[in-house]
Amino acid sequence: MGGLLFKKSKKKKNKSRNKAFSLKALFGSAVMAGFMAFSSTPAIADDGAPRWRGLQDEAVLVVGEDGRVFSDVGGQSQVAPASTVKLMTLYLLMETIHNGDLSYDDQIVMSPRAASIPVGYRQTNMSAWDRFSVDYALRAMFVYSANDVASSTGARISEIRTGQWSEDRFVELMNEKARELGMENTHFVDASGMSNDNVTTPYDMSVLARSFVRDYPELFDGDIAIADYPSEPYFERPQVRNTNGLLRDCPCEGDTPEYSIQFNMAINADDLTAVQNKENTLEGGDVQERAGVVRRVTIPEGSFVFDVDGLKTGFTSRAGFSIVASSVTENPETGEDYRIYVTYFGGASAQDRNEFVVDVLSTAYSEYYRTENFRLAREREESMSKAYTQVSPQVVPSNPFFDSQYVLSMTSTFFVNDSQERQQRPMKKFSPAN
Repeated sequence: MGGLLFKKSKKKKNKSRNKAFSLKALFGSAVMAGFMAFSSTPAIADDGAPRWRGLQDEAVLVVGEDGRVFSDVGGQSQVAPASTVKLMTLYLLMETIHNGDLSYDDQIVMSPRAASIPVGYRQTNMSAWDRFSVDYALRAMFVYSANDVASSTGARISEIRTGQWSEDRFVELMNEKARELGMENTHFVDASGMSNDNVTTPYDMSVLARSFVRDYPELFDGDIAIADYPSEPYFERPQVRNTNGLLRDCPCEGDTPEYSIQFNMAINADDLTAVQNKENTLEGGDVQERAGVVRRVTIPEGSFVFDVDGLKTGFTSRAGFSIVASSVTENPETGEDYRIYVTYFGGASAQDRNEFVVDVLSTAYSEYYRTENFRLAREREESMSKAYTQVSPQVVPSNPFFDSQYVLSMTSTFFVNDSQERQQRPMKKFSPAN
């Protein structure tokens, strides 16, 4: 695929509010220059809503679907997850459906324990022994984070798998699944996240988020055969809105300015030998020693669109306004979706949380698109390298080089066209996920 590859996501929805975000306006020219060095996304800001005593420190992890880390501020720190715990309850519910033990139309009984949750925390206000469908459970937990539904659903799953109609037994299943998925620093104590004794890390919740989307893609494909529950904006009646305001704020836009890169393009031993024989530029040197041809490519400015399609918000006085967010754009190389996940905890308001998540997603997608466009430009340059080595190139020893990565000299020179300043910046190497 040639040319500029900034395309709108094929999953863009028709929504009443589309919010455009200019990276330059958000972060200023200094950060724009920092992007050229593939710096991490901005640190958590100090301004915004006032914080209160007992509110946990903010922590955020921004990770691509391939494991690429775009930002990590306290990613391994212990946090209270609040209602993002329900993502594990929902994972096990979907697993039970996939196993054939439940269908979307099957009924679940509201347990006495769930019905005893104080008014205001049991969002459905059902009575003990009332019934609701699995479809209702998915909508109620994803859209307005119903604690009573989560508790009763957990008890039903436990009854199916262990013979015990018990939320406590279900919590054991939650912790078993957490260990199976690799969530090594997580311990759940309830199905809803109401307790501040639930403990996890942004990294572990990112593992759960990626596992959820990977294992249950039918909830994100736009096929009307099965509802895309995580991105349902409303439930039952228009005034019941999804607690995830990003579903209404996005699709969102970002941009990348025009920029140029001068880099050392590695050439193989045969090409190097040919150059030495013809030009004698490395006389007496080891033909196996790495060398590179100095090349310069210009990437034109572009824009991109990303959407948010899940996953779960949470709030307690300890956890603050937290979220496990899934976002998607179109992969510029293959035309397929590329996802970035944000796990953020400790926000002082829903607005601060939402604005911060959009900011870090804009930054991460800008970095992703820059990397992909440079990689494709470099591949085009490499396809002409053999012919290039036959016309008296300048051959110079290169800095450490990573052939199969996003290949950049560790001290590549960037020309930022916005400022017309030439800058030397260290480069960050991203390793592909296993």
